[in-house]
Amino acid sequence: DLELGIELGDVRMTVGAELANANLARQLGCGEGAPLLRTRLVYRTTDNQPVEVALTEYPADRFSLSYRLTLRRQR
Repeated sequence: DLELGIELGDVRMTVGAELANANLARQLGCGEGAPLLRTRLVYRTTDNQPVEVALTEYPADRFSLSYRLTLRRQR
């Protein structure tokens, strides 16, 4: 974010699966043992320095993931 004097270069998102323990089930309003998806986003500057890490857990029935991939054709 240039407003903060930081130029972001990329964000890496990692998605994994786990089962809700009692504490997460209570916080997320789902049953213990319910399937969850966990995301980890690491924001890095253009010189590859991490500036933020965001961890989230979602009940699997409340999560959707969509990608748009732009293809570059060689000439």
